[in-house]
Amino acid sequence: MESPYFTSTGRGNDKTRRPLFDHFNARDLKTLFKCAASAWAATLLIFINPVLKNYGTAVFFAPIVTFILPPAGIALTTFMGGLMMIIGMALGWAWGVIVAKAALAARPAADTARIVEALGRQAAAVSQATSVDSSITYQDLIYSGFVLDGRVTAVYFVLILVFIYLMARMRASNPNSQLVQMFGTVVADIYLTNGPLLPNFLGTAPIQMIKPAATAIGISMVCAIIFFPETTSHFVMAGIEDVLQPMKRLSNLSLAALQNFPTVPNGKKLKETHEELITAYTTTASSLPFLKVDVSYGRFNADDIVSVQTRLKTMVLSFVEVLQFQSDRVSRQEYREVMIKKSQFHDDDHKHQVGHHQLMATFDMGKQYAHSARDDLLNSEMNAMHIKARPLLVACSEAIDASIDGVRQVNSRRWFSKPSLAQCLEMADARERTVENLKLHRREFTAAGTESLLAPYRHLFDDEGNFLAGKEESQVAPVEGLVIGMVFEAIILANVDATIDFLQTFIYLEKQRTKSQMWWPGNIRAAAVDISESNPSTGANPRPVQDPSEKKKKVKVKGFHELSRRKPLRARSGLAKFVLAANEYLFGFEGTYALRVTLATVALGLPGVLKSSAGFYNREKGLWALVMSQTGMMPYMVDFIFGFVTKSGATVLGGVLGMVAWYMGAGSGVGNAYGLSAAMAVVVAVGMYFRLWARRADIQTVVVCMATIYLVVGYSFLDFHNPSYGSAGVGYTVFWRRTLLVLVGSATAAIIQFLPVPSSSTTHIAKSLSSILETQAELYALFVSHPSPNTLQKHVEETLLSTYETMNELQPMLEILEFEFTSSLFSKSSLMKIAGLTNRINTHLCQFLNAASKLPPTLLKQLQDSMGCKDERVIADIMSVLAIVDLALRTSRPLPAIMPNPLLKRVVMLQRPGAGAMTIELIKLPESRGFCTAVVGWTGFLTALDELVLALKERLGEWGAFDAFDEDVEGLGK
Repeated sequence: MESPYFTSTGRGNDKTRRPLFDHFNARDLKTLFKCAASAWAATLLIFINPVLKNYGTAVFFAPIVTFILPPAGIALTTFMGGLMMIIGMALGWAWGVIVAKAALAARPAADTARIVEALGRQAAAVSQATSVDSSITYQDLIYSGFVLDGRVTAVYFVLILVFIYLMARMRASNPNSQLVQMFGTVVADIYLTNGPLLPNFLGTAPIQMIKPAATAIGISMVCAIIFFPETTSHFVMAGIEDVLQPMKRLSNLSLAALQNFPTVPNGKKLKETHEELITAYTTTASSLPFLKVDVSYGRFNADDIVSVQTRLKTMVLSFVEVLQFQSDRVSRQEYREVMIKKSQFHDDDHKHQVGHHQLMATFDMGKQYAHSARDDLLNSEMNAMHIKARPLLVACSEAIDASIDGVRQVNSRRWFSKPSLAQCLEMADARERTVENLKLHRREFTAAGTESLLAPYRHLFDDEGNFLAGKEESQVAPVEGLVIGMVFEAIILANVDATIDFLQTFIYLEKQRTKSQMWWPGNIRAAAVDISESNPSTGANPRPVQDPSEKKKKVKVKGFHELSRRKPLRARSGLAKFVLAANEYLFGFEGTYALRVTLATVALGLPGVLKSSAGFYNREKGLWALVMSQTGMMPYMVDFIFGFVTKSGATVLGGVLGMVAWYMGAGSGVGNAYGLSAAMAVVVAVGMYFRLWARRADIQTVVVCMATIYLVVGYSFLDFHNPSYGSAGVGYTVFWRRTLLVLVGSATAAIIQFLPVPSSSTTHIAKSLSSILETQAELYALFVSHPSPNTLQKHVEETLLSTYETMNELQPMLEILEFEFTSSLFSKSSLMKIAGLTNRINTHLCQFLNAASKLPPTLLKQLQDSMGCKDERVIADIMSVLAIVDLALRTSRPLPAIMPNPLLKRVVMLQRPGAGAMTIELIKLPESRGFCTAVVGWTGFLTALDELVLALKERLGEWGAFDAFDEDVEGLGK
C-alpha cells in the first residue's frame, strides 16, 4: 500500500501541504469567521464618530485586543482570558489611584494652589500673545511639565516601579498570568508618565485605554456565543477526533512498514506525526478541567467525555510505540552508517579521535553480533508477519475510522439533524459489528501463535527447544530479528486492544445517551483548583517562560520514599541566610527578568517627567516606545533577538499595509468611514488567519504587525475627525513615527537585555535536557528500589507524556537557536541531536518499565537475571554515566575518556552464565511478547545513553590521556 511515510519528499506525488495553509476546512473557516467578525466589529468603533468622541485617541486599542485574545476555541476560555485582562487593568487602575493620592499628598496644598494659579496666568499670557485658545495652551503647558514637582515624581516612580516589578515577577513564575501582567503594566504606565504632569488628582486617567479594551472583550464574548458557539465538551470531542486522525495513519504505517520492508520510513515525517499527535492530545487534555464548569447541550456529559478521554490516553501511549519502533529503525540505520564511516578511519593513526575507546568497544561488539544470515532471516520473518498481520491491521484501521465517525456524529449533530433513537441504535450496532470483526481477527492472529516468526529460526534451536550457541565464540547467533518481530507483534496487539477498549466504551455511552439534553456544571470548587493548575492555550503566550528546573518537582511519587538523600546543609547564621535568600530573590530567574523590565521602565519613562523632554515625549507618543520595550523584554536571549528581528520587520510590513489600507479607503481626502471599513475587512481577515495558525513563536510578530496597521489607520483618521494634543499626522507620517518608536523601544530593551548577564537560551535548553535525564535517573532508581514494578505503571505513563510535552515546548526555541550569539560550546545541530537522544532515552526506559510491570514474577526474575537490571555493578555504571552526562550538560565540561560505555557490552559481560537463554517454550508463552518488549526497551535505553555520551564527547571533547595503555584499557571491563 502507498504510504506518505515511504514517499520521498522530492517526488511530485507528495501532496502534503504546509501546516500554515492546511486550514481551509469547514471547522477552521468557522473559527476564522468568528474571530475576524469580532476584530472587524471592534475596528468599526474607530469610524463611528460618537464612539470616537467618547473613547478618545486610544479607540484603536479595541481591535488590537481582539488580536491578542481572539474568541477561538472554548467560549469559557475566551471569558477567562478576558477576565484576566480586566483583572490586570483593575489592579493597575487601583494601584494607580492609590499612588496618585500618595504622590499628591507629598506636595502641600498651598504649593499646589500656587502652581495651579501660576499655570492659569501663564496659559492666559501665552494665549493672548499667540491668539491660540487658552484651553489649548493650558493643555500644552501641562504636558510640557509646567507643574512637575520632584517630590510628586519620586513617589509616583517608586510605587509604580514596585508594581511593575511585582507584575513581571508574577509573569516569570506563572506563565498563565501574562495577560494580567501585560494589561496591568500598560495601565500603570499611564499613571507613571501622565500622573506627575497633572496638577490635581485624576482617578480616571487610564479610562482611555480601559474602555476600548473592555469593549473589545465584550465583543469577543458576544461573537464567541452567537457565531458557532463552542462549549468545552464540543471542543474536547473535536480534539479527540484530531487525536484519532494521526492514529489511523499510524495503523496504516505498520502495514506499510511490513510491505515495504526492509526500506525504512521517512524520519522527518515520523517526527512531524509525533509532534502532531502529542500536541493534539495535550491541547485536548488541558481543557478537561473546564468540563466541570461547562454548560453544554449534547448527548454526552462531562463524566462521559472524561471516560472517553481516559481510553484515548491509552491509545495515544500505544500508538506512540509505533512511531518509536519505526524511528528506532531509522536511528539504527543512520547509526550503522556513521559507525561504518568511523571504522574506516579508526586505525593506529587516529587513536586521538574523540571517543576512541568507546568506539573500539562498539566495533568489537558489532563484530560479535554481525551475521551474514541476519538480514535474510529478518526479511523472511517480516514477509510472514505481513501475511499474518494484514487482516488485523486493516480491521484496526476500520475500527479507528468507525471511532472518528462516531465522535463526529455525536459532536456535530447536537442542534440540527439530530438522529432518532432508531438511528442511534443502528449506528451503534454498525460500530459494534466493526468491533466484533476486529476481535475476530485478533483471535485469529493470537491463535496463529509465534510459529510464523519461529519458522526462519528453527535451525537455531535443538530438538528439545533449547537455544544453540553461535558456531564461533566470537559470533552471536542472529536472533535479533526474532525479538524484533515479537516486539512488533506486541505493539500491534497493544494498538488493537486500546482501539477495542476505546470503541467499546464509546458504543456503550452511545447506546446509553440517545438524546441530546442540557448539562449543567458539577463540582465548581474542584474545577476551580484544576483550572488554576492547567495551562489552557489562549494564544497570548507563545511559550511558558519558566525555569525548567522547576519541572523536576513533578517526579515525586506519592507513597514512595524520598530518593535524594543529600547531606544536610551546614549551619549558617541568620544574616548569611538572609543575604543568600535576598541574592536568590533579586538575581534568580524571576528576579533578573523583573529587574530588566523595571530598568526598561525607568529608561523610557523618565524622559516623560523631565521638564526638558516632557513636551516632546507626549507629542511623539513616547508611551508606545515604553510599552514596546517592556513587552519586548524576554527571559532568554534567543527569544529577544528573534523578537527584535521579526517585530522590526513586522512594524515595517504593518506600516506599509496600514498606508495601503488608509489610502485605499481615504485617497487624498479626510477618510471615508465606509471605504476604510471595507478595506480593513480584508486586512482583518488575512491578519486573523495568520494570527490563528502561525507558529507559536510568530504569534507576537503577527500582533505587532496588526497593531502597526491600526496605529497608522487609527491615528490618520483621528487627525481629521478628533484631533488631540500631539496628533501623529496622516499615513506616511504616522508610519515613520511608529517605526521610530519601535526601534527606540527595542534598542533600549537590547541594551538592558545584556544586564547583568544575558540569559542564554542554549544554556536553558541544555539544563532542561539535564533535568529530563535526572527524571529518568530517578525513575530508574524507583524501579530498582521497589520490589513490585507494577505500582509504577501510572507514574511511568505520566512521566512519558510530561516529557513529551516538555520536549514540544523546547522545540520552538530550538528552531530559532541560530539567532542567538552565545559563548556556549553547544550549537543548534548538537542540541537537536542531544534532544532527540534524550527523547529516545525517555521513551525506551518507559517502554521497559511499562513492559516489566506487566510480567509475571517468573519472567520478571528471568528478565532481571539476563539483563542485569538490578545488578549493583550495572546500576553503578548507569547512574555514574547519567551523573557525568548531567554535569556535562550543565557545565559544558568535557567528559572522561574512559567511561563504562558501551553500557550494553558491560551488561553482556556481567551476564550470569546461562541466564536468560531463549527456548521455544519461552517464546510460545503469551507473555513472551511483553518479555521481548522489555528487553528491547532496556537495550534501547542503554544504546541511546551510549550514543548520547558519544554526541557529548564530539561536542565538548574528553579529558584523560590513556592512548599509551590501549591494551590495558581494552581489558578494563573483562
